[in-house]
Amino acid sequence: PGEGAFGDGTDSCPPPSRDTDAAEALRRAIPLGSNLPDQLRKWTKPDRDTLRRGVAQVAVSARHTALLSLVQEESTSLADKRAAQAEVRALPEDAAELSDEALSSLLDTTPPLDWAELTRVYLPHRSPAECEARWSQVDDPRVRPYSSRALEREKISKVPFTEAEAG
Repeated sequence: PGEGAFGDGTDSCPPPSRDTDAAEALRRAIPLGSNLPDQLRKWTKPDRDTLRRGVAQVAVSARHTALLSLVQEESTSLADKRAAQAEVRALPEDAAELSDEALSSLLDTTPPLDWAELTRVYLPHRSPAECEARWSQVDDPRVRPYSSRALEREKISKVPFTEAEAG
């Protein structure tokens, strides 16, 4: 008895100190939850998978739209219209099934992605800049370092080491 919750005989909070004022200022500056600054939120596997699925779907939709515009344009030759129609039919129903190579090829033929739309639909808890940075620096199969290392190893393995091996 008489001890209190804070060990001073009272159940009230101790008076604020510089440390608690600083902690409160920091708490207000960096709110908890999904409002953390982008660089402080980790990318989980589900986030990465959703980003890839979203990029693939947006790329397929953009390519589909571009091909349909080509088909509807009067100045397009009949052969080009048929080629565009064949490509439309070849586009996958489920963009998530695209291989890295197919996705890379598709991204090379589509206009720049609409990151605001992509994040609105697929990753609303992320910012467009954050998703674009993650994709362009880490997840895009065209820039993944381990992909290029595998290609380099394959090329190096075919290089002759001596003049005798070179023939």
